[in-house]
Amino acid sequence: MNRDPLQELAAAIDHTLLKPGATRSDILRLCQQAREHGFAAVCVNPVWVEEAVHHLQGSPVVVATVIGFPLGATTTAVKVFEAREALRAGARELDMVIALGLLKGGEDQKVQADIAAVVEVAKEHGASVKVILETGLLSEEEKTRAAQLAVAAGASFLKTSTGFLGSGATVEDALGVLRDVPHYPEIYSGDIVEARILSSSGNRRRVLFRLVKKKVITVVLETEYDVEDRFFAGGVAQMWSRSTRVAEVENPGKPDERVKPPDTGWGFLWRLNSYWHLEERGGGLLMECRAVSLTRDVPAALAWIIRPMVTSLPREALSGTLVKTRAEVARRAAARRPAGRLRPEAPPRASRAALFHAAPPRP
Repeated sequence: MNRDPLQELAAAIDHTLLKPGATRSDILRLCQQAREHGFAAVCVNPVWVEEAVHHLQGSPVVVATVIGFPLGATTTAVKVFEAREALRAGARELDMVIALGLLKGGEDQKVQADIAAVVEVAKEHGASVKVILETGLLSEEEKTRAAQLAVAAGASFLKTSTGFLGSGATVEDALGVLRDVPHYPEIYSGDIVEARILSSSGNRRRVLFRLVKKKVITVVLETEYDVEDRFFAGGVAQMWSRSTRVAEVENPGKPDERVKPPDTGWGFLWRLNSYWHLEERGGGLLMECRAVSLTRDVPAALAWIIRPMVTSLPREALSGTLVKTRAEVARRAAARRPAGRLRPEAPPRASRAALFHAAPPRP
């Protein structure tokens, strides 16, 4: 029996409360909501980890907390101590803030070592680490470098911002980008070379994408998706897309181009579904996305070359999609602001905590 799409989406959400004035009753309410809706995790400040663990006993919801929050300016030793204390209290996900000053000063080895030290402690407890990049304070080059260092250090997730900086993008900006199918080839240049709306009715549409997947070999795929989005009161939106057809394109762009029957060819991608949650919260915009990819059986003789490709491509594709989505959201948010209010490097409101992960949803 297929799982309800809203349940699948809920299983990809971290329910978060990091306001400094949060009380015990607020934490209780947060945990009750997480249980009720089947969220993946709750994220609370370290002082409330034990409380949240207590309220969530017997449920699949895990507890996440923050390290070096919100400035990232504590020493590595302090971050490691915070991590050990949080893990001892029952946390199973750690959201650490990158060392911004070191990153901006070009001290990349220290930045990576800082993250790696926390990752190492987390591994001892089977926990994961999410690195908050605070992208509103970074140049494009610094964002790229920060993401690369976090991944190299073993981070499982990348997040854009703490949300304590303020200002700009809205759910409408983000949903507008995701709905703008005809411009996908420009927004997601290099990944999508063709995008068309095949049919549309209300908030539902059927779309066609031609994707380019590059690894050891380059594969062009023609894919179709059923897409649905919902906008709720209070600045909340959700969108999910389910692939209905994935077919490899033989000799793309040539006179003898041919779309192969589904489930044949070298692509081995069978289905690729994605789930988005957008929410204005605490002066910022929460952007969460989860992608699920399914592949066909890989022949044993080709496993050595195909398996690394089909396992790494979904994560790489999702990371690229999220980076490009955020850039376009920020661009549109800046474009609609009055010119007199735009500050250089003004951080978009779309960055409270964009959670990006390329693994299947938690069971």
